Amino acid sequence: MHDIDVALSSCDFHNCPISISPYGYQPSAIANGIFVAIFTTALVTCFIYIISKRTWLDFSIFMLIASAFELVGFAARLWSYFSPWDMRLFAVSIAFLTVAPTFSTAGIYTTICETITILGAEHSPIAPTGYIQLIWIDGTGFVVQLIGITAAFLDLSTTTGLDKSSAKGTWIMAVGVGLQALSLACFIAMFTVVVVKAALMHRHFGYTTFHYEHGFVPLTRKFKFFLVVMVTAAICLFARAVFLTILLGSGFGSGIAKNEALFAGFNGFLVAQSIIGLTTAHPACFLQDGLKQRRLYRSNSSSVLLQRPRPRDANQHRNEDGTALVASENVI
Repeated sequence: MHDIDVALSSCDFHNCPISISPYGYQPSAIANGIFVAIFTTALVTCFIYIISKRTWLDFSIFMLIASAFELVGFAARLWSYFSPWDMRLFAVSIAFLTVAPTFSTAGIYTTICETITILGAEHSPIAPTGYIQLIWIDGTGFVVQLIGITAAFLDLSTTTGLDKSSAKGTWIMAVGVGLQALSLACFIAMFTVVVVKAALMHRHFGYTTFHYEHGFVPLTRKFKFFLVVMVTAAICLFARAVFLTILLGSGFGSGIAKNEALFAGFNGFLVAQSIIGLTTAHPACFLQDGLKQRRLYRSNSSSVLLQRPRPRDANQHRNEDGTALVASENVI
């Protein structure tokens, strides 16, 4: 990767410049320490949801894996602060931080069907169940990323660094991340149509859809918060995927790859934003709230109808002989 006179495995801050490290800089201990703390918190939160709620397990497991992978990746970068020339730490950080957001995206896709059902399936350009198919594009991108990672680090040497053939691996990784960006772009485009149509209907009627079972039911604040968080997370993950596609396409030796601020912003902050938001607005507490509200609304409406006084029967005003009750009283 670089022309050096000292083996990378023998490098330290006394005999090697930082510029020949695979990062091209000394990773920030503060920034990576913050990310380690964030993803540790997210990991614990997901585990608590799995144990306590026992609902939306698919979402929780996807977010748990994403948080765990992010934690491993940034822990490797944090340790690289003390030894930025360690190729093994570099490979671990790149591998885990590249594939981790795939699981965050999959977690979002598991919530789309129910989200659109609440907003109104008539607003969607495709059936609500069709969105889950985007996971297949995401999964294909994940497999391609694994192939690229294997190719990029197959000839990894702790002494000489990456072989020139690693460039092929980074291109394959770029294709894999690009597929993830494509799936997110398709989702954002279609879901934008849903949100715009639902917003227009809400503006005119105060509701987004008519539910055949529950009638017109307003959206809850919790559901609206989940909606904002989910859309924000998708946009953040899309921006990160575009950035990483450009970075990997340019190669590890490019200027964009050697810019820690860009990496921390796109591959750190944006991903942390999405995972923090999705674990905070967990569908077990926020998405199901909309369903409960609809059922509660129906139950209350039924109770009101049952309690409403029935109109008096005209026969109750007559005696057995058919004469009016009032008339009978006058005769007596």
